[in-house]
Amino acid sequence: MYKRILVPVDFTEKSHKALEVACKIGKEMDGEVYMMHIVKAALSVYLDELGEYKSKTATGQQFLDEVL
Repeated sequence: MYKRILVPVDFTEKSHKALEVACKIGKEMDGEVYMMHIVKAALSVYLDELGEYKSKTATGQQFLDEVL
């Protein structure tokens, strides 16, 4: 019935459990499991005059700094 299963993963406990269930179903159905890593997007990102990525919000900048 299920030959391909797509599982969004963001490294939370819920996504870990979802991946376990998807793998179990995939194995029982002789299917394939695909993972897609999900991240928050830093909104309003731009390049400053020095060519560095910046965000217009403090929380966006914090996230952007962590990603970079």
